[in-house]
Amino acid sequence: MPEDTKEATGRVIIRAVPVIYAGVIGHLTDHTVVSLILGLALSVGLDLAMGKHSIVRPMWRTCSVAGCPLIAAASRTVAKVMRMLGMHPPSSMRDMRCGVS
Repeated sequence: MPEDTKEATGRVIIRAVPVIYAGVIGHLTDHTVVSLILGLALSVGLDLAMGKHSIVRPMWRTCSVAGCPLIAAASRTVAKVMRMLGMHPPSSMRDMRCGVS
């Protein structure tokens, strides 16, 4: 088997097997949705560990750039509510900003 084929097969196995096993275990325990979510999370984690061969990493960058302003605004709002309730929010919540600093 050529080296490229071995590597591609390994990548498919790493991405698919956790989701398949989670689906089977979830079906057997009547917690299919929860198991599939956990299997998908494990699959994404293993994919991110692949470095430059990761499929999720470029998608994560795109989503984080688009979603950062919303997350920053929500974080600052939660920090303000915490202060109104007399709690001390972490400075990272109060000062969250997006973009190049």
